[in-house]
Amino acid sequence: MDIYTIIIKSLQENLRKKDPNTGIVKMVASVKKMEKLDGMSYTYDEIGRLIEETPYKNGLREGTGKVYYKSGVLSAKLTYKK
Repeated sequence: MDIYTIIIKSLQENLRKKDPNTGIVKMVASVKKMEKLDGMSYTYDEIGRLIEETPYKNGLREGTGKVYYKSGVLSAKLTYKK
């Protein structure tokens, strides 16, 4: 079973990574030309709650990311620089 589903949106693609056992989406990220992460990446826990937002530019973390507690409350803001 292929756990990666590609959804084409204009010039960017969105990558969705699902847990093969539960089918729950674990990560959603924007990818440029199927080569590099570009844009915001969202990571989810085992029941689908958002746990992290990570910004990417040309495959590198860049910008302000956020980490959340299981309750959904913001835990930390992270700044990524080149």
